[in-house]
Amino acid sequence: MQDEQREKQLWDYLDGASPDTEAARIEALIAADPEWGAAYAEMAALHALLLAAEPEEPSLRFTKNVMEEVARNAVAPAVRQYINRRVVWGIGGFFLALLAGLIVYAIAGAASSDAPASPIASNLESIDYTRVTGPGFLTAFLVVNVVLGLMFLDRLLSRERARIKDQPSKT
Repeated sequence: MQDEQREKQLWDYLDGASPDTEAARIEALIAADPEWGAAYAEMAALHALLLAAEPEEPSLRFTKNVMEEVARNAVAPAVRQYINRRVVWGIGGFFLALLAGLIVYAIAGAASSDAPASPIASNLESIDYTRVTGPGFLTAFLVVNVVLGLMFLDRLLSRERARIKDQPSKT
């Protein structure tokens, strides 16, 4: 920690950023303490090298040269498909299977007799499904499925329009 503070104070002294009282204290430390003197000599040599060397500047046509080189190379076309079609079809199939299962369940519940056919059926009948199969849930479920179906249809139609638009005309 002391070495870092010493280096910071010496760099401030070399750059002329130290106040006069601090500069006088650092000069006294350089003259009296051999560690401060060695660190100062090393930093003064580096400081002189930094001041003597001029930074490299790019040519005046650098930006223009870069832009010309970029223009010469073919720009990669934008990726047309960011989402895998199998994933979209899988999600659509999941919702269709869910909807089909709900319809089968509703039909089976309406056509069932009073006598349970198996122990599994008796366990299923003991569960209260009115929360899930109430009119509010079914309405929300159907609205969500209709919206998702419309979004899917819109995506398919927009792809078809884009495909037709990209085809060269035969005129």
